[in-house]
Amino acid sequence: MSNSEDAAARKRLRDLLLEGAASPPAVTADAEYFGQLRDRIREAGRP
Repeated sequence: MSNSEDAAARKRLRDLLLEGAASPPAVTADAEYFGQLRDRIREAGRP
């Protein structure tokens, strides 16, 4: 990767991080959220 491509990639990443930081949270990451996430992962692993 050239220096200009590297700089462009860093700028893009920075822009994405700032955009994410400025956006409101979609859900609250509490115990219930993580419990549901674990359940979804368990279900996805079953045939």
